[in-house]
Formats: sequence, structure tokens, C-alpha cells
Amino acid sequence: MSRNILILDSSVLGDNSTTRKLTRNFVETWQAHNPADVIVQRDLARNPVPHLDAVEIGARFAAEEERSEEQKASLALTFELIAELKTADVVVVAAPMYNFSVPTTLKAWIDRVAFAGETFRYTDNGPVGLLDKDKKVYILGAHGSDYSSDAMTPLNFADPYLKTVFGFMGVQSVEFVTAEGVALGEAGVQKARERLKDTIAA
Repeated sequence: MSRNILILDSSVLGDNSTTRKLTRNFVETWQAHNPADVIVQRDLARNPVPHLDAVEIGARFAAEEERSEEQKASLALTFELIAELKTADVVVVAAPMYNFSVPTTLKAWIDRVAFAGETFRYTDNGPVGLLDKDKKVYILGAHGSDYSSDAMTPLNFADPYLKTVFGFMGVQSVEFVTAEGVALGEAGVQKARERLKDTIAA
């Protein structure tokens, strides 16, 4: 049985992006192992998702018959993104670190898909994620410095944030493959490529 794979790129650096190189490696390696799988790629930098605004928020709380055409268009995009996420068996998020966190291009996508009643719901016992618990998420990161050291780890807000977001929506399996210290040389990138290859093979 074929699976659906959703790839999200978010770097603004185009072909010079380390995370884009990692996603290309992922796609090539994954297809070699799983040729029947369907891969959908969404580039959040080249085709950015509009940031959350009053139109979108108003649409979410308005009755369907009361929504304006602008609100309907906004929700249409949101539900398209949510459908891609729900359908995907595997989600690959390319997440370079910008100023200790994720790019605004990726944050805009998260703000759209984190939707009460669609990807999570509130209960008397707190929020419950609605995404398939068997969904697998890979975060392909790139850090200019090496944030794996004890001194730098507290400054890494990107990885804990992403794990929290996907966990909030019900995903139990979030795995990180990160190129550390890319501003210091190619060694970190090559190490990440090798780990990525091993991860997919496993």
C-alpha cells in the first residue's frame, strides 16, 4: 500500500539552503526505498501562506452563511493545508533556525493548521490532538552554530516548539535530523545527510 508524504520547505535561501538540500536528499532516498509512495511538496517561502489575520479569525467564528467572500477564500486555503496534513502518513518539515526559532513562513503554516475542531479539540480535561497518532513527523533542521552543547541548548527554542505543536495536534512520533554548526563548515551538513539516510533506511 502506498503512503502519502508531505514535504514542507520554509527557508528563504533558495538553492543555497541547507534544509532544502536535506529535503532533496530525503525525497531521493525515500523514493529509492518506496517508489509507490505519493510525495506532495509545499514551498512555504516561494509560495508563502498568508499570516493569520482578522479575516481568518473572524471566519473561524462566523456562521457559514454569514461569512464574506474574503473570509470564505481565507478558510478555503486553511482547509486545503489541513487536508494535506491529515492525509499525509509522513510529514517532513524543513526548519532552519532563524533567531533561535522557526522562520515566519513556517509559523504562518502552523497558525493555519492548528485549528480547533480540526487538528485538536478542547475537552474538560484539556486539549486533545485529532491527528492520527501513527503519523510520523521528521524535522530537518539547520543551525548556524552547534546547539547540541549544554551551553547552547537553552537557546534552541525551535525544536521544543515544533515538538510541542505537533504533539498538541496528536502526533506522537517527531524525529529530528539536524545539521549543526553549518556556519562553521560542511561537516555538520554531511553528518546530517548520513544520519538522514540511515533514518530513512531504518
